[in-house]
Amino acid sequence: MGEVGKVIYSVERSLSVTVLITLLWPLVSLFSVELPVVHAASVPENERRLLETKKCSKCDLRGASLAFMHLVAVDLRGADLRGADLRSSDLTGADLSGANLKNAKLAGARLIRTVIKGANMQAADLSGADLHGADVQDADMRGAKLREANLIRTDFRGADLRAADLRGAQMERTDLREANVIYTDLRGAKGLSERQKMDLRKRGALVELK
Repeated sequence: MGEVGKVIYSVERSLSVTVLITLLWPLVSLFSVELPVVHAASVPENERRLLETKKCSKCDLRGASLAFMHLVAVDLRGADLRGADLRSSDLTGADLSGANLKNAKLAGARLIRTVIKGANMQAADLSGADLHGADVQDADMRGAKLREANLIRTDFRGADLRAADLRGAQMERTDLREANVIYTDLRGAKGLSERQKMDLRKRGALVELK
């Protein structure tokens, strides 16, 4: 093939590619999806969002100041609430499943029928909190403080309560089946039958027997 032939072949090939692109471009545009740009909101912004919409799942609320707030039925699934101040707040019926509440302050909070399933509550302070009927299944509550808390009908099935402090808690019909209670302090807890106490003691809990 001479030089002229090579040039003609190159031009024809370029034109073929151009025509192919021109024909296929509408299809490419039709199926292409523009991805949204995500901007991480600050903690104050997320606090405002929570108070205004009652929804802030997977939000960054580390160290948030939410004490004495009305947070009934809020959606905080998977939220990061490490070290957050929720003292005496009303979280009745809220969904905190999968949330990270490590070292959170929840003393005196209302958590009636609140879903805390699978949450991280290591070393959280729930002293005097009301967890009547709360779902705390599979939660990590190692070292949590629940002194004098209302735990009537609270579901702790599968929860990790190692070294948690439940002294003086109200525990009528509290479900502790399959919970890890090694070194859990249940001294002075009210509502436990002698049979329950014997079982919990065998499982490693600190329990007073008559």
